[in-house]
Amino acid sequence: MLRKDGSNWEHRPPNPMADSPFSSFLNRLTSFFHLKPSSAFPLTGKAFPDHLEQGIPLPEPQEQPEAVNRAADNQLPTEAGREADEILWRVQELSTRRGAQLAAVAQVAREAAAIRDLNELLSRATHLISEHFGVYHVGIFLLNEAGEYAVLRAANSPGGQQMLARQHRLSVGQVGIVGYVAGTSQPRIALDVGEDAIFFDNRDLPETRSEMALPLLVHQNLIGVLDVQSTQPMAFTPEDVEVVQILADQIALAIDNARLFQESQQAFDALRTLYDQQVGQAWSERLAKRPAAFYYDSAGVRPLPSGMPPPTSGEESVSRQAIEGHLLKSPIVLRGQALGTLTLRRDPETEPWTELERQMVSETLSQIALALENARLLEEAGWRIERKHLVSEVATRIRQTLDIEVVLQTAVRAIAESLDIPEVEVRLGNLESSS
Repeated sequence: MLRKDGSNWEHRPPNPMADSPFSSFLNRLTSFFHLKPSSAFPLTGKAFPDHLEQGIPLPEPQEQPEAVNRAADNQLPTEAGREADEILWRVQELSTRRGAQLAAVAQVAREAAAIRDLNELLSRATHLISEHFGVYHVGIFLLNEAGEYAVLRAANSPGGQQMLARQHRLSVGQVGIVGYVAGTSQPRIALDVGEDAIFFDNRDLPETRSEMALPLLVHQNLIGVLDVQSTQPMAFTPEDVEVVQILADQIALAIDNARLFQESQQAFDALRTLYDQQVGQAWSERLAKRPAAFYYDSAGVRPLPSGMPPPTSGEESVSRQAIEGHLLKSPIVLRGQALGTLTLRRDPETEPWTELERQMVSETLSQIALALENARLLEEAGWRIERKHLVSEVATRIRQTLDIEVVLQTAVRAIAESLDIPEVEVRLGNLESSS
């Protein structure tokens, strides 16, 4: 048969899949997920290749009343399209919600990892989770040292603050959802807290309708529980558990890092305190044996006579300078230990001491104190080297003989000569009988 333009007109059988609702649904899915049609099964409504279609005889369609066919043609596209739209909407909603949750997890974990103070970390984490996940109460429980109780350490809600004030704690494995999670290390959801058998009815949180508790694990060891509560019933799903558990793991690592940092800081502070005490004791002994004082005027630098009063000590001398007219007295302080005093006298006819000059004197004395400490350490190191040399020399002289009496005689002589001691006595045997 010829077309109007003179070309051949080829008869093609109608394609039952081309305009079907299923084809429309597939086209929507490929558009939503940005998929390309497969060459094996193109989304054009053609179910099988041509050679298969030609080889399979199809039954003759049965005649249907015209009114029934018209109603079916109008109803099927509408119902299928509505179902397709609903499926696409659900997929899009789930994808959007999951993306928002993962973004919130990343932000909360990033901010929590930057905090080193444990109390600040716990408090900040509860507020961040409440803000990003839209829940009205978030609490963080940590196990006590004995592992018997889960103790509430931080909360964002007013009711949680009341619980913190009375040092709220739950028995591990016995009380409430938190106790259950603390005992099993498994997450737990209460979708309807009024009917949940293990829910603990807390008078401080009466609006709770859903609760989710997740374990805080570090290297498979339970350190606490993250408790999340909502005012909406059926607020949490198993998919929410998977997402929030990722956040709980990140918070657990941040808590562990904060604890390690706090422990190392405490150890450092203890060592610094001990070192300051040793430095103070060393300087007290050094100044008691050999005090030093010098005076400078137009004639130059000269030592002051002995018998000068010892330097003042205490917080008062450390914390401030003393100004008496044109006289400025500033303490020489090293690690809280007053080593001495610097006195500056200005000509009465000149201007009094300014704040800038006083600050310059204080900074200069800080450098002087460090230089004095370095000199003391060098002096102490030299004395230790000399002591080891003397011990080695005495030991060498003693080893030159194997006779006991000669060893004792050599020992007392070498010790007296090495240490410049006028009298040395050594005895073997029962000291009580010999006395």
